[in-house]
Amino acid sequence: MSELEVLQEKIKVALIQYEQKELYEQALKVYEEVEMKLSHLERETNTSMNQDLIYKELAQIYLRKASMLRAMQRISEAEQANQSELFYAEKSGDEIAFAQSLFSTGVQKISTGEKEKGLDYLEKAKAVFRTGNTVDHQQGLGWYWIIQADLANAGYTKRSKEEIIQYGEQALSILEKINNPQGIKRAKAAQKQALKEL
Repeated sequence: MSELEVLQEKIKVALIQYEQKELYEQALKVYEEVEMKLSHLERETNTSMNQDLIYKELAQIYLRKASMLRAMQRISEAEQANQSELFYAEKSGDEIAFAQSLFSTGVQKISTGEKEKGLDYLEKAKAVFRTGNTVDHQQGLGWYWIIQADLANAGYTKRSKEEIIQYGEQALSILEKINNPQGIKRAKAAQKQALKEL
């Protein structure tokens, strides 16, 4: 197993063991350790193919960091992480890393009150996710519909309860096919909230 693969595994483990259980401090600590090691690898690597893979992982780690910092209400730090994420996603040349970063930037902008900009980024992300049919493309599209339902439920966008339930259906039709339990749970929760208010 290469050093890069070891770091990728660490990100996955932290996501499942800490982030998904809302243990944000612990997740952030792991992500910051991985970030330091990736930055070191970036400086040491001299082949462009390996460099692109490292850029992709750096984009991923900054995406995770920004998400944790937002959850902890450390908004200005989340903003910095998000800018690094977008920078490395573009640099990597990887379509999925770029789309995920557009998506994350949309969420970041909305959380700092730049609603129109944020919604625009989400639409750009959706357009990229729709260009392919891999699991990653599908997952991105499914989460696009979840975020739309969540935003409407929270009153950020004006949508009817029926529309919100429909957004949940769109998400479920995609995420059930690829067996994404976290997404399925979130889509059903958004629908439940809309149904309760109907």
